[in-house]
Amino acid sequence: MTTDAPSPGLDGGPAALRWFAALRRHVGRLTLVLTMICLLFPIYWLVQSSLSTQLELFHTPVYFFPPHPTFAGIRSAWDIIGPDLWHSVIISGGTVILTLFLAITAGYGLLLARARRTATLVRLLVLFGLVFPTITFVIPLDKLLYTLNLLNTYQGLILADSLYAVPLGVLIIYTYVLSIPHELIEAARVDGASSVRVLWSVVIPVARPAVATTAIFAFLAAWGDFLFAETFANSPSVLPASIGIYNLIGTSTSVVSWPEVMAGSLILGLPALLGVAFAQRYIRAGISTGAVKG
Repeated sequence: MTTDAPSPGLDGGPAALRWFAALRRHVGRLTLVLTMICLLFPIYWLVQSSLSTQLELFHTPVYFFPPHPTFAGIRSAWDIIGPDLWHSVIISGGTVILTLFLAITAGYGLLLARARRTATLVRLLVLFGLVFPTITFVIPLDKLLYTLNLLNTYQGLILADSLYAVPLGVLIIYTYVLSIPHELIEAARVDGASSVRVLWSVVIPVARPAVATTAIFAFLAAWGDFLFAETFANSPSVLPASIGIYNLIGTSTSVVSWPEVMAGSLILGLPALLGVAFAQRYIRAGISTGAVKG
């Protein structure tokens, strides 16, 4: 009785596959760690620069942590840009409110208009308006705001910052509301609800992830705006904090205090970072649902 000898290729195959799978996992984890380091290191450097003195910041060799941490730079930056932060809050809040109102009503209106068959066309039209760089709208907006007497006003900056936020919000909300079962809206109508009641009681609660995603994108666009604020406003009573940080560099007649600049950037970036951290669950749900079901 004879038996066939096992083929060496069959024994080595599963082991090689397991080795390759393990190598791929390790490479993936290493890539993830390196990516996280590249993303987090600028934030770390911003924090340590804010806690350093001017001499420590330019010390050779470089200090990766200040030997004598101080909050002097943060206090000085707060004294300079503190009032401008309130201006940023007003502009960003107004942009979010205007964007949500227009995006929700437009998205719901498209849904009522039975634009489901033209969903692709609507997306293309919205994206067509988003592909143009912001700088191309500066001169037309300047003429428009001058005609409306809205230069150097909160209203002018809110309208300008809504330029990109509204089309993006319409795209996100309209794509999301397409996934709402039509029977849910019809059931509310059978109960006697008007279109406004259906919007307020059915569509908005169901579309909360899309609304939150639109709100955070509008907030980020207005909170970090520099181009429109620098172009359409020169009155200290309406300038946002982004211009205040720039003035720490551009209008200084002496040596630039980089710890103050870094501290100002840290103060300006913290609200945006916290907003994204708290709303990331809604952002992920709003984008993924709209992409899959839209």
